[in-house]
Amino acid sequence: MIGKPKAGSITVPFGVGAAYVYGFSAGQWVFDSVIPPPPPQPTFGSGFGNAIALAGDAAVIGAPQFSPGSNSTITGTAYVFTRGGGVWTLAATLTPSGAAHGDRVGWSVALSADGQIALIGAMGKDTPAGADAGAAYVFVNAGGTWTQQAELTASDGGANHLFGNSVALGADGLTAVIGAPGGHFGSGSPPNVPGAAYVFVRSGESWTQQAKLTASDGSIADNFGWSVALHGETAVVGAPGDATAAGADAGSAYAFTRAGATWTQQAKLTDSDAALNDQCGRAVALEGDQVVVGAAQVWTSLGFDFPPSTADHAYVFHRAGGVWMQDAATLAGADTLPSDGFGAAVAMDGPRIVIGAPVKERPVGPPFEPFGGAYAFAAQSGAGPRWTGLGLVGDWSHNPNWQCNAPPFGDGTENVTLAAGGNTTVNLDADASVASLTLDAVAPPFTIRGTNTLT
Repeated sequence: MIGKPKAGSITVPFGVGAAYVYGFSAGQWVFDSVIPPPPPQPTFGSGFGNAIALAGDAAVIGAPQFSPGSNSTITGTAYVFTRGGGVWTLAATLTPSGAAHGDRVGWSVALSADGQIALIGAMGKDTPAGADAGAAYVFVNAGGTWTQQAELTASDGGANHLFGNSVALGADGLTAVIGAPGGHFGSGSPPNVPGAAYVFVRSGESWTQQAKLTASDGSIADNFGWSVALHGETAVVGAPGDATAAGADAGSAYAFTRAGATWTQQAKLTDSDAALNDQCGRAVALEGDQVVVGAAQVWTSLGFDFPPSTADHAYVFHRAGGVWMQDAATLAGADTLPSDGFGAAVAMDGPRIVIGAPVKERPVGPPFEPFGGAYAFAAQSGAGPRWTGLGLVGDWSHNPNWQCNAPPFGDGTENVTLAAGGNTTVNLDADASVASLTLDAVAPPFTIRGTNTLT
């Protein structure tokens, strides 16, 4: 499921938002359906699709700019959708009690594996700790009725901490990790804290803070907590503002493990080809002993975070014997540009990875405007590094009423470049139902560009 918070409709051409559903079948990604915002249709941008969490036949979609009635009161909200008979329908609207203007409820969302517990971030929430201190809310489903179970705030929260900028929820719904990066990129002034992430645990219906996670080498404006991921007893926290030996805002991610109730930093993850302003750690996804870390210079509502200078990438790290190592492959879009934001969102499901490029321009024009795209990658185990591309997938006009705002792409070929010492270019027929390529046992480093583009 891919969110497009600025997608338009027939009656509202820009900014309504939508979510697009794809299924993986017979080795390729196939478009399934589109989920528009529920009625009444908004007349301005609600940000529907800004954040998405998916668990089987349940999904939570955030709309952080939603207004309950007046454009002057923008609280945000989140929606639960369930699938039955192949059709997605609205099951609940999750708006916390006491929601107020500027809360940005739904900026981040997470779901338990059974789809019965939702965690909703509201990083703009004003609390007694200060303006924009932030909060997160737990909702639970009992017999089809969703109710708010808890409001979570940091024990040492403060103004502009943005607690709730990112959220992650354990598969069993008993552990939550919530990021508080302490400030936005591009806001005009750096945050006065390095950022943090907070762990909460549930016992019965009560939630308590278990730990505060910080970087061992943290410094002001690291934006530690901008992204978070959780799987089992491991959490990964992104710090895209971290200044490393590669330069300011090169970024990094940190892995933590839990033993009992004690959390310990296990590793700091940095990419091997890091550079100034890469912002590695903008997005993270974790499954088992593998993590994907996005490095993206992104256009936001606040403007360009930094003038993009290099193409964005994503990096895969794996853990063996408690030691984290970077995979040989660097993931990049087949046709992405430095300003496309590739790596701003990442997701992982077993051997499959999907990476968002939210400000990617339409492939034909004019106008050359950011319409976004997502790229899928598939990995297989073998004698050496083995990555399989599955061809180019997608249609820019899947639904006559809810548009991706661009015509079908493809001029008969799409290029996939594999850099392994020298460059190899493979032209894929865009009309073919499946176009594949395999790179096996090639000496690192190399770059995988492709495989699928979901738009």
